[in-house]
Amino acid sequence: MWANRFGGKGYACAIYTEITIAAAEITAVTGCMACWVSDLEVIPGKYLLSFKVPDINPAAWVTVILALYVSLNVFPVRYYGEFEFWFASLKIMLILGLILMTFIMMLGGNPNHDRFGFRYWKDPGPMNTLYTDGALGRFLGFWSSMRLAGFTIGGPHFIAMTAPETINPRRNVPKVIRRVFWRILLFYICGAICIGVLVPYNDPALLEAISTGSGVSYSPFVVGMFKHGLNGTLPHIMNFCVLTSAASCGNVRGVATPIVIPIAMVLMCIIIITNGFAVFIEGNWSTQGFLVAYFGVFFPIFVFLAYSAIKRGPRWVDPCTADIYSGIAEADADEEYWKAHYVPPQTPFQKFMDWLL
Repeated sequence: MWANRFGGKGYACAIYTEITIAAAEITAVTGCMACWVSDLEVIPGKYLLSFKVPDINPAAWVTVILALYVSLNVFPVRYYGEFEFWFASLKIMLILGLILMTFIMMLGGNPNHDRFGFRYWKDPGPMNTLYTDGALGRFLGFWSSMRLAGFTIGGPHFIAMTAPETINPRRNVPKVIRRVFWRILLFYICGAICIGVLVPYNDPALLEAISTGSGVSYSPFVVGMFKHGLNGTLPHIMNFCVLTSAASCGNVRGVATPIVIPIAMVLMCIIIITNGFAVFIEGNWSTQGFLVAYFGVFFPIFVFLAYSAIKRGPRWVDPCTADIYSGIAEADADEEYWKAHYVPPQTPFQKFMDWLL
């Protein structure tokens, strides 16, 4: 437990408490299932659903996904990794397929033969206002999206946590981390552009989903498919892929690192502080909104202070005495083993996968 070694027992308790309450993936799964439960009118007279699943308590879906997590984790690492490999491959194929689909549809390759291109960037425009008009309203709209985007791409450091279960980690983990920037650029930036191409920000279906609190249930891609005439099974296939993607979710190194880390910390603090800025706007206060935005900030602090008061031990680990050497000998031996037993990729497919991953 790195948090215990580098921060102390109270810090470790707070960190792992935070991890257990941040079950965003399970929430996303229940949201995906909601897409097959309730009707949403995409355009007048046309509804998103052609079939439904039983409208049951979301706790049932939470139980199912937790059972799936337990089932996968009881397998040895080899089989667990195989499951995750195919889940991850499905995510990659999903986002690449959505980008390609958007490109084809915007050029007229849709059932309506509508060559809409960047129409929605002109009418109603690329940016919406939020809470007020003018430049301030556009900035608030941008920042509202920014804080959500920061959450969705958070956690690239989790890659390092896979090192104990990775073949030749000193080679493969840094290689994967160096590719994070390009994957974010391709998957997130291109994905966001595609959403703006497919659906305008004032689309009635999106506004209805947001106003009813079921925004997670209806992907803009799904709404965009129906909007442009794809009323068959493709939207449901896409929603299923998103469902598996959510279910399977459970820092570039270099000379600029000393500069990047402080900048990232400042931006992170700004996003955390302003995460619930909407509730502080006059007439927009919501106790539920405040707790959703800041419970994850205050609760770990409470756990840390409570643990420190009960245990009455050292609250922090002195950086001068922190254990940073345990495990190095084993890591060195593991690296030497893989250097001696490394087999370079032979087939074109193996070489491609070695470059991609």
